[in-house]
Amino acid sequence: MQSNNGGRFIFLLLLLQIVVNILHSVTAFPFLHYGMYSESFERKKTTVYEVWVNGKQLPPKDFPVLTWDMLHIPLASREKMTATHDFAFDKNAIESDMSKAGLANVFNVIKPNLDNAAISDSSFAAWYQSYLQRILHYPVNTLTIVKSEYICNDGNYVLLKREPWLQLN
Repeated sequence: MQSNNGGRFIFLLLLLQIVVNILHSVTAFPFLHYGMYSESFERKKTTVYEVWVNGKQLPPKDFPVLTWDMLHIPLASREKMTATHDFAFDKNAIESDMSKAGLANVFNVIKPNLDNAAISDSSFAAWYQSYLQRILHYPVNTLTIVKSEYICNDGNYVLLKREPWLQLN
């Protein structure tokens, strides 16, 4: 009779995975545990961008999810880049860590690649107009981005402020 050590090893790994998942709710290699964690959304601010092209708002129902993301991710990224002064905190942390590791010279070589060129709102709006034309497949003559901030309170969204954010005529 031939022993099947490979099969026993796999069985032990499966058993170990089950024990770890049950006792500690931890996922251990080589097995993946897919799940979702949803934290409470109460009292969190949410920013919504309304994209108005040629005087008409682009409704989400008219676009596939991935296209809708393509319309909005540049807007959120632009705002985050502006709010964080081009991710200054992250770059400072990287520089500090690399200096501690004796890699200051390496950081000096890559630093120019971490900095984004300063872009004015009008330059961004012009780029975004061109970007939208490629996605929408029609001319964008006028563009208005309205930024709204909401807060979730007792399961309802409450508008905090709504203002024009970018405009190109």
